[in-house]
Amino acid sequence: MRGLQALPLLCAIADADRARKAFPGAPDAMVRASRAFASGGARWVQLRGKGLSSREFHDQAARVVEELAPRGILVVINDRTDVALASGASGVHLGQSDLPPRDARRILGEYALVGLSTHGIGDALRAVREPVDYVAIGPIFPTSSKDRPERVVGIGLLPAARGAVGLPLVAIGGIEAGNARRVLSAGAASVAAIGALFDGGDPSEATRRLVTALGSFPAAA
Repeated sequence: MRGLQALPLLCAIADADRARKAFPGAPDAMVRASRAFASGGARWVQLRGKGLSSREFHDQAARVVEELAPRGILVVINDRTDVALASGASGVHLGQSDLPPRDARRILGEYALVGLSTHGIGDALRAVREPVDYVAIGPIFPTSSKDRPERVVGIGLLPAARGAVGLPLVAIGGIEAGNARRVLSAGAASVAAIGALFDGGDPSEATRRLVTALGSFPAAA
């Protein structure tokens, strides 16, 4: 995102499936999860709506943007450039099989935040040829947030990736309060979390614990 000085240290991912379990019976579970993350101190929320219809995803995303954007909280949409555009979100986070970043940039414009998931140095080096603002890399540790996760890359990859890529790295995969600062020390600009925010029972309190663990670690531009 042009003009953004530094990414927030935490990207809190509001996954639709996890949100429904945390807020059973709520038709707006992803909205409630996002609200809880913001209450816990998150300044960057990513909405992951796998399993939702396009209409459901859009409607919840638009509500999250309406609530959180005026408070200066970044709202990024996972995978769906169309939902990011229609909802007025801050940008989109793309996977390796999603719309190419150059096309997402063309659709969303110069000032949108565009990120790309990578799973190794090779992916990360290819990512910097695209018009992206940050590169996500992982899984750093074993994770239960995906049915078929990629191979764990390990924390030792981060220093080499940071030196090679030259863009902010967002580390993901198995990150929680006990290891988050170590991940930042290894070279990540930010950490992304799902399980750590939902598995503790109260997403707001879990977010607060992770934000506190990250503390005032110097943000990487």
